[in-house]
Amino acid sequence: MLRKLISWVLMTALVLGAVPYCGTASALPGGEGEQVVKQEVIVGYFDIWKGDTWQDTNRDGMPDMPGQKGKTYTNTYSAAEKLKDWTLTRVEVKYPFSPGEYEAAGGRQYGPDGSLWYDPDTGEPGMSWNWFHFWYLDHLPHNLSAKIASQDLAAGKAAVQWTLNLAPLSNALNLKDPENRRYIGYEPGNFGELVEGWRWYLPAIITWYGVPKQQTDLVAVSIDPGVGEADPGGRYTGRVTFRNDSGAKLTGVPIEVRSNGAAVLSTTVDFGPGETRTFTFTWTAPGSGVVELKGIINGSRKIQETRYDNNEVKVLVPVKEKQTPSGPGSLTFQAVSQDRSITRPPNTAKWTDWVTATLKPPAPKPPRGWLEWWKVTSADLTYPKKNPEFTFGTPYPPVGTVTVPMKPNGHEAKVEFQEDWGMDGAKIYSILERKMMAENPKEYKLTARYTVEYEYCWIECDEDGCWTECATATTSGTVSGNLLVNGTGVDSRAQ
Repeated sequence: MLRKLISWVLMTALVLGAVPYCGTASALPGGEGEQVVKQEVIVGYFDIWKGDTWQDTNRDGMPDMPGQKGKTYTNTYSAAEKLKDWTLTRVEVKYPFSPGEYEAAGGRQYGPDGSLWYDPDTGEPGMSWNWFHFWYLDHLPHNLSAKIASQDLAAGKAAVQWTLNLAPLSNALNLKDPENRRYIGYEPGNFGELVEGWRWYLPAIITWYGVPKQQTDLVAVSIDPGVGEADPGGRYTGRVTFRNDSGAKLTGVPIEVRSNGAAVLSTTVDFGPGETRTFTFTWTAPGSGVVELKGIINGSRKIQETRYDNNEVKVLVPVKEKQTPSGPGSLTFQAVSQDRSITRPPNTAKWTDWVTATLKPPAPKPPRGWLEWWKVTSADLTYPKKNPEFTFGTPYPPVGTVTVPMKPNGHEAKVEFQEDWGMDGAKIYSILERKMMAENPKEYKLTARYTVEYEYCWIECDEDGCWTECATATTSGTVSGNLLVNGTGVDSRAQ
């Protein structure tokens, strides 16, 4: 083994020194535009086995044994994965090949056991020429040659046939040896002394040539719904943009826009080379939920393309939640007599009555989406101020106003005050003024100011889906109400 390894090292040095590097040729012998599409180092093998007799391992009807000449082994190889972008024009196989040709073809990526090969010296993937020579080229048969036996370029397939002599046995790998079996990925075996098993390796470089196909690519560029958040039942005009990303004119290209699966635009159009076109469409929002608008080009795949994963573009549009009108809000009054024994009719009061004002502001209207919750955070009430000259006998009308804070509680606020500014309707004769005063009941307009805090939520969408966003805000306003003053509650006639 040592003598064999030394001779291999010397031979490798001579080969590397004598053979120049040969990369892919810049000018190929094929037609105009022909290029190398795929190139790889392939390795077949020819095994022979003997039990009582030699076996027919290549299934040609004859036993295979050492010393036979002109034996063949055939295997099929594929470049079908290249057919999407290339028209294959020819395929060639080469043996023998130089170290430079081996490197140019990408080298051998897998070891004899079928697993990815990592260089023992550097840890890098891929088998160097030296290691390839050690593991494969030391186990070659005599008179080895390779040719393309058959090919189907349209399907990206070719059969490679090696011709060889089953000799010399000194080059063959002993398939009974436990270390050799481990190295080729075989399980250990127990063999009798008369059993023989040998392997020769059959390397070659297979090269596929081709010309690029016309790169047809139709692209759905963008879709604009015309609105970010739709009103229930709203009708909108959107825009969708498509592009012909190829150098050829294309006619009868199908395009469409679908709203929640229903077509709102469906037609065929023509595109010039590299042309981008924009089309309008109208759509109607449903009563609630989310609308998916999808722009599709070449959805039926009428036109063959190099890719189809960019033929659709979509946008999701949330529909606003319907808000129940809350009205303008209210400011109401409930009075009781000074001794709290008599309850007055709503929104009426007599002089000296205790009056409870109840503010119910309107629910806030969110800028978008729907209202999650709200509450009154502050409020105050403004009512007439008693005239400093006011007396029971001369009930001068109020002058100015008084503002008092109200107590918030959820959706309302309240405050109690005393009606002390008027006894309208009491019909008082003023000796001082020498005339009748407060002859008729009178309505007074009182005003409450308020601030509410609220949370609102809305739906955000992108092409991947929708989610809920929420925010808090405040708003302020005023609500007014009328209080009818209709007499006094403290004279001898008070009821």
